[in-house]
Amino acid sequence: MSDSENDPKLAAGNLPILAWLDGPGGDSRPWRRAALVSLVLVVTAVGILRMMGRMWWCQCETLHFWIGDNWSFHNSQHLLDPYTFSHFQHGLLLYGLLFMVAKKWNLAARMVVAIALESSWEVLENTSWIIEKYRESTMSLDYYGDSIVNSVSDVASCALGFGFAAALPAVASVLGFVIVEVAMLVFVRDSLLLNMIMLFCPIDRIKDWQMSDVIDSVSWLFEPVYAVSRFWIQH
Repeated sequence: MSDSENDPKLAAGNLPILAWLDGPGGDSRPWRRAALVSLVLVVTAVGILRMMGRMWWCQCETLHFWIGDNWSFHNSQHLLDPYTFSHFQHGLLLYGLLFMVAKKWNLAARMVVAIALESSWEVLENTSWIIEKYRESTMSLDYYGDSIVNSVSDVASCALGFGFAAALPAVASVLGFVIVEVAMLVFVRDSLLLNMIMLFCPIDRIKDWQMSDVIDSVSWLFEPVYAVSRFWIQH
């Protein structure tokens, strides 16, 4: 499934933007154009999020590099948090999906589509309906939407996951996805798959487990990173 050796030509059909991203093998123009289109997509998403009333970063007015506490209002308000890894998984999944349904498109075009889909999700995720769904059905009781900085970081994480999947064999992507799922379950009692289950088909037993005190949360293991980032920003 890797694109590291073969980069199929784009069959653009009637899609002008995809045809514009096409180019002969070894030509860097598709990637320069893809970077430009991706930037436009992200800036557009940022503009929409701002018009929706999203804050640039946390209301505490301090931007941290990492926040490991997914139980507080700091969740999804800073640059990186445990759910950053879920967006990395988005990139893995989008690469696999686009490889299957649009294999004839070149890699640059597929990357742009992935960025477009992830940027669209960031906008949808921050609508009142989705925010309330998260608060009602998942462990995210103090979730009030993402900050704009966090949303941009999520898109970048997705792009990183897409690049990871493109550069390495399929087994590496599958293994990476599984490792992230297991680590998320162990450290924060949540994961991409569990999050989707709880968002669209909530199960009370899962929510009770996520919010119980039977097993102490081990997210404190991330706190040294939080302390270093706080020191770095304040100095």
